[in-house]
Amino acid sequence: MRIVHLTDVPAATSDRFVAESLVETPTSSLRVIRLAPGQDLPPHRHGSSDLDLLVVAGVVTLDGADGPVQLGAGGVAVLTGDEELRASNRGADDVTLVAFLSPPFPPRQG
Repeated sequence: MRIVHLTDVPAATSDRFVAESLVETPTSSLRVIRLAPGQDLPPHRHGSSDLDLLVVAGVVTLDGADGPVQLGAGGVAVLTGDEELRASNRGADDVTLVAFLSPPFPPRQG
């Protein structure tokens, strides 16, 4: 067993968001994303990896086909690899997200 904690990943700063790997296994990866107020993730897709995105703190705005959706702590967004992830922090508080990707992203060369 390996124990990790969200505090192992640094906070975002006003000029830099954080997207760091927390756990990597042969079948999945877990990343922590932190957005300071006003920050956006660059829009991107995850290829063959499905994404479960858990909001741990704050309120994230996800822009989807039906327009923007706000998702608060405890909410989970589920995206297939071909769906574009567009996430932003439009609020006044920091946002922390946990991204579970399976299979791992980026794909490993074996």
